[in-house]
Amino acid sequence: MSCPATDSSCRSGQRGQRRGSQRGQRLVSQCGRRLVSQRGQWLVSQRGRRRGLPGLGRIRGAVANDAGHATVVTAGVIAALSSVVLGLLGTGALVVASHQARNAADLAATAGAFALYREAKPCEVAAEVARLNRAELADCQLEGMDVTVTVQVKSRAATARAGPL
Repeated sequence: MSCPATDSSCRSGQRGQRRGSQRGQRLVSQCGRRLVSQRGQWLVSQRGRRRGLPGLGRIRGAVANDAGHATVVTAGVIAALSSVVLGLLGTGALVVASHQARNAADLAATAGAFALYREAKPCEVAAEVARLNRAELADCQLEGMDVTVTVQVKSRAATARAGPL
């Protein structure tokens, strides 16, 4: 037997019959909808869900009425995490470039000082060593037996000085 929507026995607040064992008793209306207890009264559940206490309904209703809010919050969290990760990657790239520039400057200065000791052209040797280390020689100066070089990697520059002990 079908239960029409206008059937008075299926409306909320109508009493029904108890069915089941003592332990798992449930109340079913004449049309087969489940009834739930609220403060000692058995009421027809709406859309098959239990009716909660009046205070909880307001809390659940506030969240339930915001359909899709979890998607928006998740998108915001993903955007925030993505911006943090991109910032860290950019900072990491600058740190790596700074280390590469320091290493290239140290090696170029050492190679230039060794070339000066061997009576070769120290700035040409320093430029070649800087190029092999993926850097660009920005400046090369001779001060007595010392060689001072400035090397640039991407946007980072480093200066090193080498000479005899």
